[in-house]
Amino acid sequence: MQSTLSPEQPLPASPPRWRDLLGLTLLFGVVILVGLAFLWPWLTRVTPGGAALDRYMPLRQGNAQLLVRYNPDGTVRQWESLNQVVLPGTRSVTFELSQGTRDALESLFLREGESDLSFDDLIARLNNAELVQTRYRTLDASGQLTDTMSLSVRDASGDYLVSSYNYATAQEVLWTPPLLTAPSDFSAGSWRSEGTIGALGYEWSRRVLESGPYESALGRFQDCLRFESRHTLSNGEQTFPTMWREWYCAGVGLVAEEEFDGGDEMTSRSALVSSSTLWPAPDSLPAPLLSEAPDNSPDDAAWALSRLGGLDPNGLSLRSTIPPVWIPTEPPALLVAGYDGDVVALDASALDGSARWRFRTDGTVYSPPTYDAARERLYFGSSDKRLYALDARGIFLWSFKTGDNVASRPLVVDNLVIFGSEDRNVYAVDAESGALRWKVETGGAVVSSAALVGGTVVIGSDDGAAYGLDPRTGEQRWLYVTGGAVEAPIAGADGVAYVASRDGTLSAVDGASGEALWVRRVGGAGNILRNAPAIGESQVWVVDDFDRLTALDRATGRQLWRGTEEIYTGTPLVVGESLLVAGESGTIHQLAFDGTEEARWSVADALGADDTPGGFDFGPAVGGGAAWLADDAGIVRRLGPAQTEVAALSPLWFVSATEPPFDFSSYMAVVEYQDSLVTMMLDRTLYLMDPQTGDTTPITQFEGEGLAVVPPVISGNTLVVPGGDTLSAINLPDGGPLWQFQGEGVSYQPATIAGDTVLWMTEQEAGGTLYTLDLETGEPRWEQPLQGLGAVGGALVQDETVYVSTPPAAFDLQTGDPLWQAEVEGWAVGGAALNEAGDTFFVGLLEGESSESSDGGAVVALDTSNGEVRWRATLEAEALNFLERLWLSGDTVIVLSISGKRPIIALDAATGEERWRYDPPVPRYGGITVADGQVWLMLETGQLLAFDAASGQVVARFTGLELTLSTLGYNFAERPSVIQGTVYAPMVNLLIAFERSQ
Repeated sequence: MQSTLSPEQPLPASPPRWRDLLGLTLLFGVVILVGLAFLWPWLTRVTPGGAALDRYMPLRQGNAQLLVRYNPDGTVRQWESLNQVVLPGTRSVTFELSQGTRDALESLFLREGESDLSFDDLIARLNNAELVQTRYRTLDASGQLTDTMSLSVRDASGDYLVSSYNYATAQEVLWTPPLLTAPSDFSAGSWRSEGTIGALGYEWSRRVLESGPYESALGRFQDCLRFESRHTLSNGEQTFPTMWREWYCAGVGLVAEEEFDGGDEMTSRSALVSSSTLWPAPDSLPAPLLSEAPDNSPDDAAWALSRLGGLDPNGLSLRSTIPPVWIPTEPPALLVAGYDGDVVALDASALDGSARWRFRTDGTVYSPPTYDAARERLYFGSSDKRLYALDARGIFLWSFKTGDNVASRPLVVDNLVIFGSEDRNVYAVDAESGALRWKVETGGAVVSSAALVGGTVVIGSDDGAAYGLDPRTGEQRWLYVTGGAVEAPIAGADGVAYVASRDGTLSAVDGASGEALWVRRVGGAGNILRNAPAIGESQVWVVDDFDRLTALDRATGRQLWRGTEEIYTGTPLVVGESLLVAGESGTIHQLAFDGTEEARWSVADALGADDTPGGFDFGPAVGGGAAWLADDAGIVRRLGPAQTEVAALSPLWFVSATEPPFDFSSYMAVVEYQDSLVTMMLDRTLYLMDPQTGDTTPITQFEGEGLAVVPPVISGNTLVVPGGDTLSAINLPDGGPLWQFQGEGVSYQPATIAGDTVLWMTEQEAGGTLYTLDLETGEPRWEQPLQGLGAVGGALVQDETVYVSTPPAAFDLQTGDPLWQAEVEGWAVGGAALNEAGDTFFVGLLEGESSESSDGGAVVALDTSNGEVRWRATLEAEALNFLERLWLSGDTVIVLSISGKRPIIALDAATGEERWRYDPPVPRYGGITVADGQVWLMLETGQLLAFDAASGQVVARFTGLELTLSTLGYNFAERPSVIQGTVYAPMVNLLIAFERSQ
């Protein structure tokens, strides 16, 4: 097993320097110390680690903590919000974990005499362990947010730290073997662990220093253990130690920690300020965002239906449990939630609807969170019997425990948060601290949501009544009794509360006195009302359990009209002079106030015939000039003014490699052949494909070792493709072999065909070779050794001159005579680019003493007449990929980085100045293609984007999939192909065709 800093990169680029890894590892020091420090007080199940770990380092689904970290001078350095997720083994190993992490898990569960584990055996052994993901959302004193995650395992022998992941840089750290953070039995008093982290060695030790009480800002803890932990990194020449002393207390976990530089000098200290089980220290909570809320009124101009994003990061269907909630942060967010899943904040301004943060409870969230604009906080309940308070940035603040499920949406009144619980009580808690201020018992479960009506809090109960309460004290002002349970949220306007009951009646109740102004039965006998009504100036609309929409006169309750055809759901939304109503089948209807349909949108029409449309369980919500809906597949839709500047791409067709004639391989490349396509698979099989339908016929499987990662090139009926150290020529379309040539070394760039000549570069340990071959026969014509290359690139030909990138040099096409070799500082990598005039040659470099210890990337522009440097652009910490090439579009050079989430950088071809940069929200998947002034790329979430090459503006996108491609296969060689107006996107075992944006 091999550690890695870049997940799913089987052909690694230059390894990271030890100092970079040291910084990343120290960043995760808190991972080691607090990753398992959580507990719910009603925990009855003993986890695999046994009683000692359960007591002092407990774990539980949805556990949350907030710690504040101080500098040595006592100033606040950062807040660390922690949230724990117990992962299901089968799904996680299949969809969520990188290959490196899966290998580490396998090594942990190997038994004596075993060299590997089957998938089924790994899952079976995980069934006797807990696979735990701990999410860290860190807010520093300047307001900067950082998201990291650790993966740990608890089994009968103890706790093991497997990996850590930084979402900002897309860097993964693997402990090989996994680090034993704590054994199941503390009685030995000390333990140690050692192994490697990438190119570094690690040593870890921990010992129990003392036991006894501990006094903290949250109170006195009687039963605690004090530990000393040491973590040392070594590069063979130097060691880099760090030491921690920490207190773990029974029933809580970590409550305090001090970090030292390996000696006696303290570098920081941390203190627990809130947890799932403890009241917070309000003075230690982070300050609010102080952002301004944008206009929430939708424009009633021409609307279009589009897709924002999904609940599940792996593309699995996860039914939404709430309508979306617009949060006016900067950038704005949409909150959604799924069954037994996360509360997810999707970036409403992002092109791909990426998740800004996630928070897991130990249950399901059944009511929309409430946004407290004054404090910039979120409040929501869960079926785990708790009300949660989060900062709008996703930072955990506190939770309040009730006796049963909390499905009531909280109401904020001044400094109180008021909500109901199925334990029959209505609660008011302090908005700052979560402390109880008052509670009122009703005669039934409370799932209704309260409304403030004329200064009175009105909330329903399953005992059939609506309660009018004093918001300050909870004193009952009045009681209004219906004939059935009141489960629907209360709606209020102009001092009147509208109460929908399961007996099928809708009542207008005076908020001051509790007297009914009118009562109207909606629909026929046996009908039920569970949706809140929508209130207009003169009408009230409600959707009943018969899925019909009824309009009532607001003053008298008289029925004005009732829909008889459409099946609606949820609460309607009043927008200007129209009504928006969701349909169960995945449609949204715009109605006039008299019930006449003015417009209709369908999910199926919006996303194309190959998309599986979802239906709606809830009505639309409003925010940011648009209406938002979440369907029953967990996909969030936007209905609002058309975003004409970005074209929505719809699939023309798709084919799956899991179906005949394919053999479960992965798509690697699509190239044009006459009026057809040739598709190359990872297993070196070639197929002929109809570009109109995707119909496929096998051609042949070419020779070579290993996987096919370099695309073929075609001239006439001859296809030339590398396979390890073998270059094969194949006759098309019958697939017959023409010739083979075996070189010394391997190739990472396609061959080049210039007239009747094939040029091919290979790399060996001591250098490389440029071969020229006869296209018809494969006979060698001449070859040139290549010295001083960083990683083999490719060849370009113009005006009888061959230009190679690694090292930057030029040769005569006919004779192979060297013309020049450029003197550049650094190590050339990847393929190059040549401008249309043929006078400038662009090459990518790694800077530093060697390609193995690079300080970052650079691009040089060379004069093609003599190899002199015209300009050099330093890309700082960006590393370039030897599997990639530079691209040129007009006067713009496009550069791909493999650092972090693999950004794209555009440079001015004349000066090297940066023109634009795209930093993807999730890692870029594979390579890019530049065609007709557009840059095409894929993201690991399965999305396809097109940018204008000159400006960097997005011009087209496809967001119809939710995948995690890096866990499904290779992600370093695939790229979109643009052929005759069609874009072909290979996504592991899917090939999708799109009409290209003009």
